[in-house]
Amino acid sequence: GLAALIILGAVTAANTAEENALTCSANAPGADSTIPQPTGDADAPLNLTLATWNTLRSNSVKRTVAGIKALRTDVIALQELSGPGRRRQVIAQMAPTYRASSNNNAVKILWRRDKYDLVAQDSVEVFGVRRIENGTAGTSIGPKSVHWVQLRDRSTGADVIIVNHHLVPDVDRKGHPRPGAKRR
Repeated sequence: GLAALIILGAVTAANTAEENALTCSANAPGADSTIPQPTGDADAPLNLTLATWNTLRSNSVKRTVAGIKALRTDVIALQELSGPGRRRQVIAQMAPTYRASSNNNAVKILWRRDKYDLVAQDSVEVFGVRRIENGTAGTSIGPKSVHWVQLRDRSTGADVIIVNHHLVPDVDRKGHPRPGAKRR
């Protein structure tokens, strides 16, 4: 899974030792004007903990909830929170601490309700059902969507946009390329 942190539009990572920081600007070269722009205080400090977790679709509700609680993060991007019943149960059990994005698919974003307010959110379909080589997911994947939320830090007014996506299944096993898988 992929979770991205986007602050004020485009994020540029510097590769030199002298510039070991992120530069953020809506006008940066390569910035995409279709990306929602935060409306909060651009100079406000932002301090957050962020995690991404592929919950494994076969994990029980109990194990999934325990895993989320163990992470103790401000924001968590979840993948494979499959099945509407499982999603509802996990979200209900996490509700005292976390709010959840409203998209109705297995890619959810949770954030601490005592620290952030939701400013905006959307889910954009990237592609419909696609046929793929046989693997863990079978011979097709999709539809696949990118989901994002824009959150505002209650104490500082800083905005942050979190993007969550779970695209290609089964490209590796235990951190190594899957033998026989087509190159993607």
